[in-house]
Amino acid sequence: MFIPSVLTEVLDKPEESFLVLSDIKSIQQFFVYLNIPNVIFKVYGWDKRKDGIFALRKKKKEIIHYLSEYDIKELVFFHTEYGDMANWLIDKLSKKIYVKFCKIYDRVPSVIAPISLRSLKLKLVNYLLWGQNMDICKAPYLFPALPASYYKKIKSETIYLPVRQNVISAYVNKKLQEFDFSGKYILLTGTAVQNNWYEEKEYTDFIDGLITTIGKEKVVSKCHPRYNGLYGIEKELQQVPSFIPGNLLLNCYEIFIGIESTLLVEAALAGKKSISIIDWLKSDKQKVKAQHDFFDNRLGGKGVIFFPKNSEEFIDFINKM
Repeated sequence: MFIPSVLTEVLDKPEESFLVLSDIKSIQQFFVYLNIPNVIFKVYGWDKRKDGIFALRKKKKEIIHYLSEYDIKELVFFHTEYGDMANWLIDKLSKKIYVKFCKIYDRVPSVIAPISLRSLKLKLVNYLLWGQNMDICKAPYLFPALPASYYKKIKSETIYLPVRQNVISAYVNKKLQEFDFSGKYILLTGTAVQNNWYEEKEYTDFIDGLITTIGKEKVVSKCHPRYNGLYGIEKELQQVPSFIPGNLLLNCYEIFIGIESTLLVEAALAGKKSISIIDWLKSDKQKVKAQHDFFDNRLGGKGVIFFPKNSEEFIDFINKM
């Protein structure tokens, strides 16, 4: 969701040099693919399972040493939840570098979680690993979020970076010409089973029926960059490379179908038909309510996501002009 803001900034200022950091491998793939002349990309982070607990100190030293080679004038960050090593890194760099927080969305709508063994453990882990006293929120799952005190501690300025689609398209579209993204519908895949929305057979039966109703030749699949779960006929669809941010494809499709993706919000705000299946294929009531709250928060009353309850409502909606 932050990529359009970053791309506008770096493409608008070709005379300046930018160092872009992320802990997401797919974003690294994307920036390597774009090969923007004034951008250096660095992937960083620590994977407990892959690297081992004792590698954390080494990983911290590595990123600090890497950054010490550059004369960094200012640091801009975007996130409000989780963060992990980024929270530690921003805090450390803020002692010498001016920090700006680019606010794209408000924090995920939630409440502070009541004290429990799970919430205390999550709070303690974030403090011991990253040195941050995070808010532990519930929506309905527990997750860490940046408290107001964090922004004060790092003395960050809240800013807004514009998104200029014409600037982005002029550069990105040339790069994407090698891909065939033809289709009317884009199905946002990957999270249905892996994020515990549905059982595999339940989701497979449903999605096979949905794709058949639409027509397989009219649909392309866009897998979430952090996931790779495809089921049933999803595997037979043309696949948009997962490393390509979905919000750069808003002009390629008319109808966006998914479950929980923030891209449904971005599509709705762009005037596209945006459909979530969470009221059609039933899931945990608390998760569904939390997802509705999330969508409402992100939309801010400026766009519409449709939630069909059956195939008749779905077909009626997609056939409307």
